[in-house]
Amino acid sequence: METLTSETKPNIAVGDLLTTRDLQILFGVTRRTIENWRGRGLIKSVKIGGCIRYRREDVNTIGA
Repeated sequence: METLTSETKPNIAVGDLLTTRDLQILFGVTRRTIENWRGRGLIKSVKIGGCIRYRREDVNTIGA
């Protein structure tokens, strides 16, 4: 998991970041399934502060 710091200048608009809940709704799966996917490296995540978010572009590759 990539951790963003103050030195990191992310080029990501807020609308391009999804929450775990967003993914649950999008894929119709449980929170635990999303956590499993993240743990197995099936989906990339970023940690901003204490929050885990997912880039929309990375999520779009799951359904491809």
